[in-house]
Amino acid sequence: MNSKIRKSSFSLEFFPPKDEAGETRLWNALSQLQPLAPDFVSVTYGAGGSTRDRTIRVTSEITKRTAIPTVAHLTCVGATKNELIEILNQFKNSGIESILALRGDPAGGPTAKWESIPGGLNFAQELVEIAVSMGFKVGVGAYPDGHPASGHDLKKDIEVLLAKEKAGASFATTQFFFEVDKWQAIVDKLAAAGSK
Repeated sequence: MNSKIRKSSFSLEFFPPKDEAGETRLWNALSQLQPLAPDFVSVTYGAGGSTRDRTIRVTSEITKRTAIPTVAHLTCVGATKNELIEILNQFKNSGIESILALRGDPAGGPTAKWESIPGGLNFAQELVEIAVSMGFKVGVGAYPDGHPASGHDLKKDIEVLLAKEKAGASFATTQFFFEVDKWQAIVDKLAAAGSK
């Protein structure tokens, strides 16, 4: 992750549509927004991987239909390592080059105890390692307001981000936040800890 700010980037994020009408709206919105030349488009992953198939299909279609780079979200929730590798292969075969690797929230929400499924992964860092080994550019989540699983402990969150960078992550994106000072604190702490 590069803790030095080079330039602003502009991206779009879409939720996978739930039905054909939603998909039509997505394509209409994307065609209207495409002239704004976003740096990339990302497509989220539903809670518990509930929209997995639609995420894969829609992200693949955006890649085919537009010249906008796409970033596909992928979580560890409810999937074995082998299933995640298969999903990554589907993304690769669709021309997707970037992944946002997330552990994802357990069924009870972000503060619930994490329990992986048999053959599954426990940490986003493991997913980062797999995706990087397959040739993807990999991003991860960062949390200016603190991650609920860390008890909003910024020191622990920084350690986790550094471990993900060591595993091969090259960028981080945040959830929506209101206080820019909290974001700047993460950037400064990463830089002080040697983040590239």
